[in-house]
Amino acid sequence: MGTMKFIILSVITAAIASGLIIYSSGKVSVIEVPSIYSISGKVTGAPEVKVTLSGPITATTTTAKNGSYSFTGLANGNYIITPVLAGYAFSQISVIRSVSDADVTIPSITATSAEKTYSISGTTGLAGVTISLSSNDTTGSVLTGAGGTYTLAGLVPGSYTLIPSFSGYKFTPASLPVTITTTGPTAVNFTATAISG
Repeated sequence: MGTMKFIILSVITAAIASGLIIYSSGKVSVIEVPSIYSISGKVTGAPEVKVTLSGPITATTTTAKNGSYSFTGLANGNYIITPVLAGYAFSQISVIRSVSDADVTIPSITATSAEKTYSISGTTGLAGVTISLSSNDTTGSVLTGAGGTYTLAGLVPGSYTLIPSFSGYKFTPASLPVTITTTGPTAVNFTATAISG
């Protein structure tokens, strides 16, 4: 019987240490500890690339010698991963990924030398809209901010296609080809309309 009490006390002590149980004023309370996960990936073609994370948690890290990076301690939610390094453009200028009860691995991102990069910005009039960009060599996605604005940066001159998406809404235009030149930033706006019924 004494051995059984020792085992039970040991389990309770371990649970208290891990934050699963709180003992206060003679009462034991069980609390739910949220699961935490990670987002990791690799950037090739350039050393010491800064990678930023935005979403429920904001963080910044630098790629290791082998190009790898990792963000840990993440709760479930949508995150945006963005590589940044002066003088370089990236095959994925930004990536949106959802953490949902599992770790996430981002496909490898390739960096190429670029003397100067440019941006596309605009508005949809609606927050939380996904703006997806694609071309022969580059992809990227961002979410519009509180005012419905967005910016896709780190782009080299060329032809791109932008597509907005948000559940329950349609957009005008539904997609739009955009050509970036060396003249500077490009503004691209969309109009969001709720789908009735």
